[in-house]
Amino acid sequence: MMNRIVLSLSIFFGLTLTASALPPNYTLWLKANSTKCLQKMNPSWENGNPIHLWDCGVERNNESWVYDVKTGQIRAKANPAKCLQKKEPGWENGNPIHLWDCGVDRDNESWVYDVKTGQIRAKANPSKCLQKKEPGWENGNPIHLWDCGVDRDNESWQNTIFAGAKAEVGGTYQNSITVLNRAKNYARQAAEKRNGGLQNYRAEDKMHGPADQTGVVENDDGSVTFTFYGGKPTAEPTIESVVTVEINGWQTRIDYNGPIRR
Repeated sequence: MMNRIVLSLSIFFGLTLTASALPPNYTLWLKANSTKCLQKMNPSWENGNPIHLWDCGVERNNESWVYDVKTGQIRAKANPAKCLQKKEPGWENGNPIHLWDCGVDRDNESWVYDVKTGQIRAKANPSKCLQKKEPGWENGNPIHLWDCGVDRDNESWQNTIFAGAKAEVGGTYQNSITVLNRAKNYARQAAEKRNGGLQNYRAEDKMHGPADQTGVVENDDGSVTFTFYGGKPTAEPTIESVVTVEINGWQTRIDYNGPIRR
């Protein structure tokens, strides 16, 4: 039963008001049509299960998702070991979205939500968005990867599962880019120090560029979190670091520093 908060007012009339506390919303729908939800096609949990649009509310386990703000993964609520992923490793338009084991390839399964436009962008390539394939609203319309900005009705999603996450690329940030760039530098330097200094460690290229291309997450407490890879200079990255920076005072906290979680 839904929890209720009862507020009693005794001013003049002894009036009692009852307000229902709404449950969390775990569905994803396009702003242009709130009756159609992002769902897995088949009831089972096999890898490769296609993702499409379907009438909301038919099967809750097929349409309930949880956003992991630390990793950018969109996990199935009924089976958090399964994530939304692009099928092919490349970035060609039309790359299908399907269900797969989480952690196999972070570039295929990490997403950021642009609160300004409603787009769900690939964290590793913010020019690509989750979109419905066909312009119509028929059940079974596949979800795929496509260039952002071609047709907003196909790619503008309600922020249901992203509410409070403040994870954006190319959208409107609470902090200025100057502040985020400074925070990014502190995060990178914390990882450099933890991993033996510049002689032994270099963060990936995105941590040496603009902060708005890093997938930075602005947290509800005012801090910001960066997730990035690094390793021996000139070698392939082997270390994943998650570093949170307090804007007020610039303290850093390393939330994770270890093998890449694939």
